[in-house]
Amino acid sequence: NPDDEPPNFIHAVMKEIQSIDSKYSYLNSDHLEAMVLDFWGAGLETSTTTLKWFILLIMKHLEIQKKLHDEIDNIIGRDQLVQLSDKNKMSYMSAFIMEGQRYANMVPLVPTHKCTKDTFINGHLIPKNTLTQPFFWGANMDEKYFKNPSAFNPDRFLDSEGKLKNENDHMSFGKGKRACAGKSLAEAELFLFFTALLQRYKFTHPNGPVDLSCDFADVLLPRPYTCKIEKR
Repeated sequence: NPDDEPPNFIHAVMKEIQSIDSKYSYLNSDHLEAMVLDFWGAGLETSTTTLKWFILLIMKHLEIQKKLHDEIDNIIGRDQLVQLSDKNKMSYMSAFIMEGQRYANMVPLVPTHKCTKDTFINGHLIPKNTLTQPFFWGANMDEKYFKNPSAFNPDRFLDSEGKLKNENDHMSFGKGKRACAGKSLAEAELFLFFTALLQRYKFTHPNGPVDLSCDFADVLLPRPYTCKIEKR
């Protein structure tokens, strides 16, 4: 039924393509293919790079890796498959993921946005047609919201009882209507993949101090590193 709400993005685009009076009726299958490729590419690069940062950080902070191992053993055990339903029971893992994304600042700058009308923000005029570029790195390293932001500390996202708090969430996915479309999927993937890896393995760095320096391409990439992986 053409009047039904589209169940997903692809159906929504196809509905607009097939609609005679839609302002998007000029779109065709080539446009749709390009959009899907954008989604795939953006999700692939960011998720794999985030996991690289997570492995690097737990090799740098072995005491944090030990806490993560203990939480996994207590909540899930070593034989049971990790389920997404476990996430709400694992506050320290969730705090680590949030702090890892904040600290790595993998996407420091995002593509430009265009202001469609004169807009006032905190008394400042943003004129129509102004190009703006959100600076996520600055937000994630703002001392007003994150005490000692250059330190890696998952506890900043936990309250005094060890429960997760979201008073000052990181900006890795953006905010509002223009937030990352893949946020929910990325959060689920990172929890499942990273928790499953730590459930089974211990990661250590065999070649001296861990180097947290990075290079900038489309994202902030950790430099190539080696790790020793031992079965738990």
